[in-house]
Amino acid sequence: MDRCPGVVATEANSAQCGGRWRPREFEYWGIEPRLDISHNLFGVESDAVLGLRYHRETQDRNQFRGADPRFQSLSYAESFYGVNGGTGHREQVDIDVEAKSYYAQNTFYLGNWSLTPGIRVEDIRISTNVKRAEGQPQNNPESDLTNNQTKVLPGFGVAWSGIENTTVFAGVHRGFAPPRPDRDISAGGANTAVVAKTKPEESTNWELGIRSNYLKGISYETTLFHTQFDEIVISDGFGSFRNGGESQHSGIEVGGRIDFGTIYNTSHNFYISGAYTNLFTAKFKKTSLDDDIRSGDRLAYAPKHIASLSFGYEHPIGFNARIGVDYVSEQYEDVPFREGRSEYDPLSGQSGKIPSYTLVNASLSYRPIGSKATFFVSGHNLGDKEYLATRVDGMHAGRQRQVFGGVRYDF
Repeated sequence: MDRCPGVVATEANSAQCGGRWRPREFEYWGIEPRLDISHNLFGVESDAVLGLRYHRETQDRNQFRGADPRFQSLSYAESFYGVNGGTGHREQVDIDVEAKSYYAQNTFYLGNWSLTPGIRVEDIRISTNVKRAEGQPQNNPESDLTNNQTKVLPGFGVAWSGIENTTVFAGVHRGFAPPRPDRDISAGGANTAVVAKTKPEESTNWELGIRSNYLKGISYETTLFHTQFDEIVISDGFGSFRNGGESQHSGIEVGGRIDFGTIYNTSHNFYISGAYTNLFTAKFKKTSLDDDIRSGDRLAYAPKHIASLSFGYEHPIGFNARIGVDYVSEQYEDVPFREGRSEYDPLSGQSGKIPSYTLVNASLSYRPIGSKATFFVSGHNLGDKEYLATRVDGMHAGRQRQVFGGVRYDF
């Protein structure tokens, strides 16, 4: 819903505001053949993986906007399809994506060690046709943008299993994420050329960890990770995106489970499971002279602490019940809206940290012995807690209490 300048932000006054809609349609399909081979080609016991992935996608994106309160109805807004000007059909973008990926890796087994070099080649072709921008039709060839990129991404992993039921592992690999075509282009008014606004995200990713179920009934995994982005893509707070330069993510993940049924050799298995992530570093590394980014700023929507803890019971007859809590610590808003930055406005709903929150969730399932059907019911935010989930485009509340059930069937 669009803002109403000069109108106090209340539920009653919201009926005076206009509306904004972004209806869109997607069609996509793909195929991924893969070949796994065990061999001794290099005189060493090995497993090789060769494969490719083909993905094709089309998108049809529109935007309708108007200050008239009737624009709060989608059917009314869509009645302006093809109408030029500031009110009505504001944007129309057709996108065609073709993505091909080729990958190969080989794992060498050397006693308690395994070494896995690999390589992936990403070939992306994105064609964007902006038919309408800022309410005006685009009738020139410059309204088309083709974004073709090919990247070679190497990687290497190593693992050691010299302790029973325990693996120590480490790895490094390159990462790549192309600009998303609908958000990372710039189209001005009529007869304005379409230009790419962002470079792709490229990263180097490191990890070091251990996973083990050495102790009876106890399993755990912990991983240290570090990711260095060359050109991270960030929001400008107004529906567009740009590069934020170099950034760094560093943290630790810990997860585990204790099964008391296994420890005490009983079919009545009470268990405790949990996970914790500490993202102790999530920052921009360089100051930009062209915008609000400052070296050392924490990245937006990057909580330092994420944790979950669950208590459950399961039985071989197919019964499984669980209740737990999920915690997310406070997060920063988009950079331009922080205090002392260009768009700071404490009344806009886009400025201010997102407070931490804790939610209670539960699930119950039953799969009769010998059956392929599983009956389940699941509940989210059982306390129906009101919490702030995001400030993108203003304050947005998180999901309220939701309870749903169903049947899963394995063919």
